[in-house]
Amino acid sequence: YGIDHTDTYPATGAVDSTSLASYVDNWPQNPWTGSAMKDGTGEGDYTYTLITAGSFTIVGHLSRSQGFTVK
Repeated sequence: YGIDHTDTYPATGAVDSTSLASYVDNWPQNPWTGSAMKDGTGEGDYTYTLITAGSFTIVGHLSRSQGFTVK
């Protein structure tokens, strides 16, 4: 996505299986619900936040209020 958009990333709230369908062949499933992962704080979902045009974080939400962050 960044290469196609001059090193910028999608806005906060704009990362989902529909908006990025042309970039992600197999969108990951939420292991607790079996449906597509979505932007949210529930178990098995993620929170995507645009920091600057060229920087973002993704937090994966696990069970027992634990998570991991990708920058």
